[in-house]
Amino acid sequence: MFADFQTLLARSQKEEQKDSLIRFPLNTNDYRYTLAILEMRASRPADAMNMLKETLANDLGLFMAHVRLADLYEQYQMWSEAVTERRRAVEANPDDAALERDLGTTLLHAGRSAEAETVLHQAMDANPRDPGAPYVLGMVEQQLNKTADARAALTRFLALAPSKDSRIADAKDRLAKLP
Repeated sequence: MFADFQTLLARSQKEEQKDSLIRFPLNTNDYRYTLAILEMRASRPADAMNMLKETLANDLGLFMAHVRLADLYEQYQMWSEAVTERRRAVEANPDDAALERDLGTTLLHAGRSAEAETVLHQAMDANPRDPGAPYVLGMVEQQLNKTADARAALTRFLALAPSKDSRIADAKDRLAKLP
């Protein structure tokens, strides 16, 4: 899958040089970022990735470009790159606890549960009312065979989650399966 993505990326770069849809120079990152989002919505991830990288080359502090780039990397299961971009997003906007939660989720999917545990605790400390962090933390604690911690995290999630949260059934199921 990674090789297919690399081929798409190379083809996109060649097509961009040959015949660009954009006939005027881009002078601001606003345009670059907006075009990247349009490329994502048009199902052209390689083009979107190129535009996001160009955006970040001009402004590393644009945290949403890091978030979008991480989303693309996750789509292609490029976990190391996704983790790097999630970390950069947190560095660019350290006051947003949701970014730490997202980093913890990416670390979980990347198979880095011990790191995810630390990051998710930080996210919960930064925003104790967010139900997402304890939900993911419960899954991490299960993977780490920390039954009591998993139970505490999932119970906290159930206490915080709105009644229509789609994850409630899964959390209850996970709690029921804990020894």
